[in-house]
Amino acid sequence: MEQSMQDFVPHYSTPEPNQTIPLSTDEKVEIVFEGTTYQGKADIWLEFLPKPGLVINALFPDDSLALQRLAQQSRLLRFPSLNAECNVLLRSIGTEFEPRPMSRITFYPRVGQINIRNADKPLLQRVDFHLLNFLDFHCLVGGMSTDRIVEEVEGDRQNFESLGCAVLMADGWRITLTALPSTRNLMRAFEGTTGYAITHLGRIEREDGALFTGRRAEDLLDALHYFLSFARGFWTPPILPVGLTSDGQLAWEQWVIGKTHAWEYVPSWFDAKHGQLLAKVFPGFWNLWSSEAWHDPLRESIDWYLRSNTNGGDMGIILSQAALERLTYAYAVPNQGLPKFFPCPEQKKAREKKHRKQTKFEDLPASRKIFEVFSRLEIPVEIPEQLRSMRRTAEERSRKCGPQAFTYMRNKIVHASTLRAKEWMTILYETWSLGQWYVELLLLRLCRHTGEYSNRLEPGRMGDVTPVPWAGNEIATHSIDLGPD
Repeated sequence: MEQSMQDFVPHYSTPEPNQTIPLSTDEKVEIVFEGTTYQGKADIWLEFLPKPGLVINALFPDDSLALQRLAQQSRLLRFPSLNAECNVLLRSIGTEFEPRPMSRITFYPRVGQINIRNADKPLLQRVDFHLLNFLDFHCLVGGMSTDRIVEEVEGDRQNFESLGCAVLMADGWRITLTALPSTRNLMRAFEGTTGYAITHLGRIEREDGALFTGRRAEDLLDALHYFLSFARGFWTPPILPVGLTSDGQLAWEQWVIGKTHAWEYVPSWFDAKHGQLLAKVFPGFWNLWSSEAWHDPLRESIDWYLRSNTNGGDMGIILSQAALERLTYAYAVPNQGLPKFFPCPEQKKAREKKHRKQTKFEDLPASRKIFEVFSRLEIPVEIPEQLRSMRRTAEERSRKCGPQAFTYMRNKIVHASTLRAKEWMTILYETWSLGQWYVELLLLRLCRHTGEYSNRLEPGRMGDVTPVPWAGNEIATHSIDLGPD
């Protein structure tokens, strides 16, 4: 896929990690208090340290105590030329005396964003967004690279660079995600530091070229936030979206940064040498996201999965089980393909009795819930051979089933007084790895992915992928409706 660099130019950039992004300078700003309007000028920027957020640094030609008092009480700033306003929190107040007395007041937006212009009115041809802290991926489709080839000229030298590019399609939307010329240098910089940087540019369009509003783009941006974070293994938000009309005029913009996480290498199912996995998994993810039954379970389980992935240890195990239980419940309870009742575990010896105790799915132990759903979705329930310490400990306690061994360890963490015993500390990492692997497999299965993925339990190098356990098999037709393929 060869395209000119002029087609994908970021509106904002961070040549180095943690570099502040100026959004507007000398912007007219108003504070209205008790019928009086105070006008001033403001500089607005996005800063990353000590933590990411928008900052409004306003200067008012009045140093009166009344103005400083109203700044502490007022919660609304207006930007007339941007057709925007936002509720704010006070950061600091100061006075400047040159060239004349003035009040300098710094604010934070209360909700972390400023909406520029109405999201419902202008019809947009495309929306560009900027992605924080994503991997420098590359794609192969049918043995052919889909990367963008861009030309760089340095004096008399002409260089060509391959930039990773993936195209995600779903429900008539086309999302192009591409690396930037600065991406590779940022990857090198992150080898010696942490923090935040814009690593990729994204573009949202309709496949048929139809126009759309910023309001419609907002839900898609929210979905991309969760999907790309699920792939990256920590929160990586699309930030600073810019909407353009068919004649290239800026008509809508959001100064926003969502949930994010400082750069680090964490395991996940996505492999940077197989960027095409994004395009393969996203359509199924969007079907779940668009489903009323699955929207909330998907959001909640990914939130817990990401928190587990960046915490690990005992807290990570608890969060992984929370995600598993949320997803298995969402799949099984409305699912007419599963039995309505299950034999109670304590009644195994009485299976042949005519009258034996039974219970509903939601009343089963967590291990049994996970086992029943995994069995129907062809997700392995045996403890993987790579987890040697966990296998040995589970066999000693007659817990040979993976879900049973995992939930047993979680219960020991939550309830047992021997929580810090040496025998448990040695297998905490393996238990956490198993739980996160389970969450990844379950989400990929629900997204109807039947291709390859990166198995976090397999020691290997970047570029090593393996088929999903159910490769080539679809979810049975009696399962809950996940939307069209």
